[in-house]
Amino acid sequence: MKVVEKILSKIESCIHNRIYEAVETEKVELKPTPANLASSKSIIESINAFLNTDGGIVIVGIYDNQKKKEYEIKGYIEDFEGVIKSFPFIFTDEDRNKMDLTEYLKFEIIDFIDDRICAIYVDKLPEDLKFMFYKGEAWERRLTGDHLISDDEIEKRKEFREDVIKAKEWEIIKDASINDIDLEKLNEYIHLLNKEIKTETIKDQRSSLYLSYGQKKQVDLYAGFVALRLLFGKITNSGIKSSFYHSFLN
Repeated sequence: MKVVEKILSKIESCIHNRIYEAVETEKVELKPTPANLASSKSIIESINAFLNTDGGIVIVGIYDNQKKKEYEIKGYIEDFEGVIKSFPFIFTDEDRNKMDLTEYLKFEIIDFIDDRICAIYVDKLPEDLKFMFYKGEAWERRLTGDHLISDDEIEKRKEFREDVIKAKEWEIIKDASINDIDLEKLNEYIHLLNKEIKTETIKDQRSSLYLSYGQKKQVDLYAGFVALRLLFGKITNSGIKSSFYHSFLN
């Protein structure tokens, strides 16, 4: 039985037996169906919070009336479909660039008791995409609530994201070999590293690499890193020019 089926089964049991048991958790949120996008802010905040934390499920069409300690079936409204379909495209990065999050949001219409509800499955974002924003605000999930992320946390995340992106440059590429090296581009890269130092090009023998050594220890270190990286993985043209050159020399 899927997670959402277990949740709905528990809610149905509560309704039939006139009891109340909480189902909302750090990964489950219940929402009544709003009339339009303007009144969907609460749903959007929960989706945003799940994206920025560990993912979750937003069940639309059920109202968790905590004051009365009961569940009310509001049902899924067909007119809401257009609003739902817009959700993957309403979020932005911190520079307010619109993002396509289709692969992280999935929707399912489910028959429930005498009505229907909509389950929105939200996958957590990879670390190098966090945080996502809606109208300049970013949310995160804490226990059963959605909370605004502070400016300090956003800045820390930005620094962390940059570290994650840099770390990816050193990932080992499976099934790569020395034969994948583009000697012409490698020589071009070495030339960039040794602008002010006489550069000895690499001989056309794939079994060994000859890098020039100058007086600049930092340049020597980076060149050595690249040599090791090339022995165990493939560096593309763009990788040589952008990932290493701009990360280390600028």
